[in-house]
Amino acid sequence: YNLVQLKDRWAKDQLIVFQFGRNRAELINNLKKNNPLIIEKIHDHDRSKLEATVYLDERNEELEQEIYANFGIRMRIPKGFFKAIGDPNVFWIRNEQEKISNNIFITREPYQNPDQISKENIKSIRDTLGQYVSTEIDNTYMRINDIDLPIFTKVTQVDNKYALEARGIWEIANDYMGGPFVSYLIHNPKQDELLFIDGFIHAPGEDKRNFMQYLEYILDTVQLP
Repeated sequence: YNLVQLKDRWAKDQLIVFQFGRNRAELINNLKKNNPLIIEKIHDHDRSKLEATVYLDERNEELEQEIYANFGIRMRIPKGFFKAIGDPNVFWIRNEQEKISNNIFITREPYQNPDQISKENIKSIRDTLGQYVSTEIDNTYMRINDIDLPIFTKVTQVDNKYALEARGIWEIANDYMGGPFVSYLIHNPKQDELLFIDGFIHAPGEDKRNFMQYLEYILDTVQLP
C-alpha cells in the first residue's frame, strides 16, 4: 500500500500523510492518483475544528429562515452574515471582516435536461450573478477568470443529491480585485430544479486556504427537501 496516515505523531491534533513510490515517476503517479483521497482525509480531519469555530458566535436564525422561505432549503448561517441582495430567486449574503470578505450566492433554475449540469452552465450562472458585484469604478463587475487558471470540476453529492462541484478564481473586470471561489450545481429532483450555491472570498495578501475551508463548511450544511 503506497499511502500511510498517522495522527498526533509530533503534536496534538496533527494529521500526517506519507505517500510512497519506488521511484520519482511512480511517486508522482501515486500523488496524482491519491490526491482526491488525501484532500478528503484533510477535510475530514479539519471538520471538528471548523465546527468549533465557524458557529462560535451562534447562528443567524433570521437569515436562515429567509433562505428557507425563498428556496425551501435549510442552511446553517453564522451570526456575522447579512443580506446584500435578497431577490426572490437570488440571495447574496456577506460577512465583512478586517482582512477578508466572505460571500455566498444562492440561486436556482428549472431543471430541463442533464446537459444543464455542466461546467459551461456553472460559468454562465456565476457570471450572471457577477453582475451584482462591482466596485466604486464605473463599468466593473465580477467574472470568472479561466484564462489564468482553468475551472476544475468534479461530480459529487450534496445532501445525497447529485451535484457538480467547480473551483476556480474570479476577478473584477476593469479593476484589480480577485480571489478563489467554489460552486455547487445540485439537482433537486423533488422540486424539479437546479440549486446553485457558491462561496467566494476577497482577502488580498492573505493565505486563502483556511478562509475557503470556512465557507465550504457552511455550504456543506445545506439540506434540500
